[in-house]
Amino acid sequence: MKVRKPKMTKWKIYSALIALIVVFTLGFTALTTYVTYPTVEHRHVGQQLAKLDAKAFSLGEDYSKISNSKEYRGLIDSQESVYTIRMGIGSGVLSAIVSVAIIVALYRYLRRNRITSKPIMATVLIDAAASALTIIPAIYIGQAISGIQNEPITMIMLLISAPFAVGFGALITFVIAKITEWYYNRSHGFIEE
Repeated sequence: MKVRKPKMTKWKIYSALIALIVVFTLGFTALTTYVTYPTVEHRHVGQQLAKLDAKAFSLGEDYSKISNSKEYRGLIDSQESVYTIRMGIGSGVLSAIVSVAIIVALYRYLRRNRITSKPIMATVLIDAAASALTIIPAIYIGQAISGIQNEPITMIMLLISAPFAVGFGALITFVIAKITEWYYNRSHGFIEE
């Protein structure tokens, strides 16, 4: 059987895969944010809650006093807030499923097309690079759609924690890719030595 060589170098393929994952992820983020905050009323309630939360967590403020206030309780118990919370949970679960599917599809593509001799490491590299490139744009997309602005300290903390999040994500990607490799080998009759 003749092995078909890719016309592009593996680094061009990696770059194309990273770009594809980034575009898909940002589009998925925009869609789920819009579904979570579908109307002006949903966005208004989310904005008011964000303001009260920012006030509650600021220095010199009593969190319990603000979180137990009539205004805060009214916003939390509103239909818009209940919907947004449920959709946020659903979006999170769907996002996790889609992330696993992307990792599995990426590994299988790299392995099936023999792009690299180390498909697990390539999968981790590509997924980590795509994750790093989507963190900040995803936040700005969420802000643009929902109208909920992040506090400057939140952005600073995000930038500080981003390398740890990407590193932890890479570890999870490695585990999923390793499981995918085991299943791929088993289903295609490869015997590990």
